[in-house]
Formats: sequence, structure tokens, C-alpha cells
Amino acid sequence: MAIIAAVAVIAAFTFRDYGLGWDDYVHAEYGGLLLNLYSSGFTDQRALSFVNLYAYGGGFDLLSALAAKVLPFDLFETRRLIGAVIGIIGISLTWRLGRRIGGPLAGLIAVALLVTCRSTTATCT
Repeated sequence: MAIIAAVAVIAAFTFRDYGLGWDDYVHAEYGGLLLNLYSSGFTDQRALSFVNLYAYGGGFDLLSALAAKVLPFDLFETRRLIGAVIGIIGISLTWRLGRRIGGPLAGLIAVALLVTCRSTTATCT
């Protein structure tokens, strides 16, 4: 749990420091279109034919667009924060699963390996 707490603290202090990826603007726009789709009662259907993102699923983009309406950060900082929260949830679930399947040591090894692996989807600065 100490590793997960350390990752959460690091994420809380650094989520504003990441640059933009090559597709951040497109995904941010898609999140806005999804928000319009649901808030219009499905009458604004531009999201259903936007580039090819309709085939990817827009849960993260929609959640980020919603959070950007409430949180005091700009859209891209909010997207990084939501990504960090989802990542920490994933790390926590990995730890739980590792503990249940292989015991406490397996959970520790799973989390340690997961948090030390570099992301292949790192953003450019």
C-alpha cells in the first residue's frame, strides 16, 4: 500500500507537468461531442461519426469532459488527472488480484513491476 500511496502523491504533484500527445486535441473534442450527445437527449449525433473514434469507445473522453466542467484545472490538466486516477485504480486492482492469486509477495511484485515500467504511450513535451 505504501507504493500505491507514493504513486498517488507523485501523481498529485506532477499531473500538471506533462505535455500534450499528438491526439489530445482530437480526443478532447470527441469528449465534448459525447457530452453534447448525452445532454441533447441523443439529438446531437455528431459524435457518432467523428473521425473513427466512435469505434474506440469514449468513456475516458466523456469522463474527462465532465470533470473539466467541475474541476478548477484546464481541460488537458484535467485529462492528465483523470488518467492518473484511473491508473492508480488499476494499480490497486493489480495489487489486490496479485495478493488473491499468489499471496502478499506476488501482490508486492506485481505492483512494484507495474509502477516501475515506463508507459509506451508517454506524451511528448
